[in-house]
Amino acid sequence: MTTHKGHTKHAQLTKPSFGVYNRNEIALIGTNCDQIRYLAGLILERYGKQFRIAYVDTDHRAYDNDLQPELLLKGAVAEFSDKISYWEYGQAGALNDLDKKLLLGSMDLVLVNGNHHRASAQIVIEDPAKAASLVKRADQLSNVLAVIGDPSVLPEPVMVVELIPKGIPQFPKTDQEAFLGWIGDRLRTLKVALKGLVLAGGKSTRMGFDKGGIVYSEKDQRNRTADLLAPFCEEVFISCRRKQLDVIESAYPLLADTYLGLGPYGAILSAFRRDPDAAWLVVACDLPFLNSGAIGELVSQRAANTYATAFYNKHTDFPDPLCTIWEPRAYRRMLEFLSLGVSCPRKVLINSEIKLVSPLDPHILTNVNTPEEFEQTKKLIQNKE
Repeated sequence: MTTHKGHTKHAQLTKPSFGVYNRNEIALIGTNCDQIRYLAGLILERYGKQFRIAYVDTDHRAYDNDLQPELLLKGAVAEFSDKISYWEYGQAGALNDLDKKLLLGSMDLVLVNGNHHRASAQIVIEDPAKAASLVKRADQLSNVLAVIGDPSVLPEPVMVVELIPKGIPQFPKTDQEAFLGWIGDRLRTLKVALKGLVLAGGKSTRMGFDKGGIVYSEKDQRNRTADLLAPFCEEVFISCRRKQLDVIESAYPLLADTYLGLGPYGAILSAFRRDPDAAWLVVACDLPFLNSGAIGELVSQRAANTYATAFYNKHTDFPDPLCTIWEPRAYRRMLEFLSLGVSCPRKVLINSEIKLVSPLDPHILTNVNTPEEFEQTKKLIQNKE
């Protein structure tokens, strides 16, 4: 909101690229609800165990209040049940647009019954019996990804206004395998851009001097680490405190913390605040034995359908949060943990679905925090050279 004097009342935040529910949502449209549900079921049977997929529909019986759960009818705002083999959550009242994103934003894919709900992308199923219904919903065809059936017999109003783009995939109704294979390819190739973040904003209290400025060989640790990340990332930033902006010298852009007093946790959140649609490869600047081979190892095993891909640190017996790829869905999860009084990135990893990678050389996760460790490490590196 901007006042008449041009004053910005609210912070100008970068918003994630969501549709109605999610970054990746597809409405199935053009046929009856039974066929849409059947098609969604095929997709879920094939990929539901590999990816986080949700389905959005309307239950026609929901208009009968007698079918609401008993405790909701008696006035409960929500009912949460352990059904032994699954969890069930019921809520009284409607979800607003932001609630929908909060509920389903972490999914890999949201499938939507287009007869009842909109989505930012669509798959059209050719069905002469539902042609009139498709024409009525033509305004929903904003981004058609594929057609199942014969597009030449789709209703004329749909084709005349060119809502079905030329060159999109077309699948015969009898070839379910081709369609399912295409869906799988989309799910497997939905990795978002990877950006790099070098954590260099610590106060180095134990060391007594700035760890990021240490030079073991040729370059200081800030820039050496950024150089390691650069071949694997679209952009690389050096994370720092605001007071360091005029002190740090680097060809890489500096990214000052906007979540203050939270250490590495705040640095990671600040990166997501800058670009919530990117995955962030976050590496501490005090890992002198880290090398490009190890970074390549982590990136090659990246699991974009989890919250993060992290190295397992055998010395701590935990995931190492400061040499980790954090996926976009981790942004909201970290904020939720923060609201619970948790500001430890390792605790987020321990309590989230992640992929753990055991490095070929565990020595690469050795960090240097004290003057004594610094002297020992410097001698080791110089002796190797």
